[in-house]
This record gives sequence, structure tokens and C-alpha cells, in this order.
Amino acid sequence: MLRSQMMRKIMLAALFLLACGVAGNPTDIRTGKEVEEQLRQQLLERDERISDLEETVKALKSTSSREVALRENQEENGTTVEARLAALETLVHNAGVQEMKQELAVMHEVMFDGQDTGTTAWLLVCSTLVLLMTIPGLALFYGGLVRVQNVLSTVMQSFSIACLITVMWSAFGYSLAFSTGSPIFGDGNKFWLRNISMHHPHPLNPKIPEPLFVVYELMFAIITPALISGAFA
Repeated sequence: MLRSQMMRKIMLAALFLLACGVAGNPTDIRTGKEVEEQLRQQLLERDERISDLEETVKALKSTSSREVALRENQEENGTTVEARLAALETLVHNAGVQEMKQELAVMHEVMFDGQDTGTTAWLLVCSTLVLLMTIPGLALFYGGLVRVQNVLSTVMQSFSIACLITVMWSAFGYSLAFSTGSPIFGDGNKFWLRNISMHHPHPLNPKIPEPLFVVYELMFAIITPALISGAFA
């Protein structure tokens, strides 16, 4: 402020000397007065700008001091926004992970630990018995009903049916019969036994693995056309 006042006095003195030097010309005097007025207006505008800048600086200082005080208070109380967000994210993450772990544990218990070895063994025995009913059971039974020269062809009919139905059942038969789809046919989700492994229990009976159920149903798919072949043996 002192410097601006000194500059103002120096400029006024210079204008005064300039006005005295051109006293013989009224036009020059008026021009000097106009210049002086313009300079005064510029000085006033400059003072206003300086005052505005000072007020802005004071406001910024007060705002920063308030923010610093508020942050220090929050840090003392341990309640900063970042800490709250971090705690909330940790809580949500832990809650979701724990629920997922519990659900996976239940699913694992039902799917893997819930398999019954006794049921699995008995289903294997039943599948073997049904297969023996076809080969050699039906083959020899129908072979005994025909003439001697037709025994081999009758036996080969049953054997060929067993081979062909095994391939067809693995390719699309099981998927069309037991996978989800329309009310009449299933979809192609399990063509060629895709998405089927020993670790996957059967959806309707989790006590047995699904591949064993595939074999069990395959035995009945084999014996059905074999029985029909006896009509024209």
C-alpha cells in the first residue's frame, strides 16, 4: 500500500510539471487533465483489484485452515472418509466371500461327500446283470430258437445292436433323453457326453455319479432293440 501511494504521488507531480510546461496552450492543458483523470481511474481499478486479490487470499487461507483442522480432528477420532470407505469395502468383501465359502462348502458336501458307495456298487452290479441278459443271454436264447445255420446270424444281431446302441447313446441318446429342453426331447448340452464327469453327481440323485447313471440307462437302451430282434430272428 505504501509503495502504491508513493507511485501515485510521483505520477501526480509529473503531471503537474507537464501541465505547467504547457500552460500557454489551453488544449494541451485539457489534454493533461484528461490524462491525469485516466491515470487516476487506472490507479483506482488497480487498487480494487489488489483489494479483491487480498480478500481471495484471505478466504483461501481460512478455507485451507478449516480443512486442515477438520482433517486433524477426523484423524484424531479415526473417522476419515478414506478410512470409512476402506472399512465398508472390507466389510462387504468379507461378507460376500464368507457367504460364497459357505455355499461352496454345502455344494461340495452334497455333490462329492454325499455320494454313497453302496448305492454306486449296487448300480454297477445291476448294469452288469442287464448287460449279461443281452450278451450272451438273449443271443443264446434266440439262437436256440432258430435252425443251426441261423444261430450265428442271430447271435451277431444282438452283438451288433449292443455296439450300435452304445455309440448312438453316447452321441445323442442320453442328451435327448435326460438333459433339459422341450417337454418331449432334451437339448444338445450333453452330446458326446459333454459336461459329464465322475465329479458330477446325477441331478436327481446326488448319491451316484452321473457317468454311472449313463451306463445304467445304456444297458436298457441296448436290451430293448435286442428283444425286438427276436420277432424276426
